Formats: sequence, structure tokens, C-alpha cells
Amino acid sequence: MSLNCIEKKLFDEKKFLDFLVAQGIVVKTNTRARGNLGICYKNRIDISKKVEKGRRISVLAHEYAHKIHYDLEKNSFSMGGSLEKLFDNEDIAEIRHELVKVTQFVDEKSKFLEFESQKAQIYSEIKSLE
Repeated sequence: MSLNCIEKKLFDEKKFLDFLVAQGIVVKTNTRARGNLGICYKNRIDISKKVEKGRRISVLAHEYAHKIHYDLEKNSFSMGGSLEKLFDNEDIAEIRHELVKVTQFVDEKSKFLEFESQKAQIYSEIKSLE
């Protein structure tokens, strides 16, 4: 029996959904998720009905990470949050780099880097106008 087969028996989507619901999180798996693969807002996780079966657990895990971040830093949705709240570590730049790589692995079409670039450009323009 392969390791993949064992992992699938121990941890599947249903068990993950049961785990999330047991924590009081509302999970909807048949939505458009506001045009994303998944979205988390406070105590709710939506997963797009368009996400392929093989990717649903990774999208759920990604959105659950947002939920945990929100629990630790309540303004993370409105202000973007900070990695320093999540990691008691001096290598925040390296951790951020790895998280961006994970985001791109989970969602190859992620607009995150484009968003970050536009955000930096806007901040630069604001500074120059000040």
C-alpha cells in the first residue's frame, strides 16, 4: 500500500470539512466564492464549485490559514495583516517569499503578485504627492 493511499484514508475532504464545522466555521462548497477559488471572511469559508476535486483540500487549507490569521489579528482582512503576528521569527522576508510560492502553487492564476506590485506603485505615488 502506497503512502498516498494511506494519507487519503486518514485525511480526506469530508474529514477536513467536519473538522472545520466542528470549530464553528460555516463552510459553503457550492458557491462562486466571489470569483476566487475560495474566500474566507471572519467565520465563513466559501469554496468555488469550479475547483477540481483534487485541489479542494489545498484551497480549504489556504482559506483556513486566513481564518487562523483573522483570529490572531482581527484587522487582517481590512489592513492586510502582518506575518510578524503569525511567526515569532527574524526571517520574515524568507517566510513571506515561501508563502508567495505556496500561493502560486495553490492558485497558478493568483493575482497576488500583481496586486502587491500595484500596491507598491500606489504607495510610491502617494509619497511623491506628499
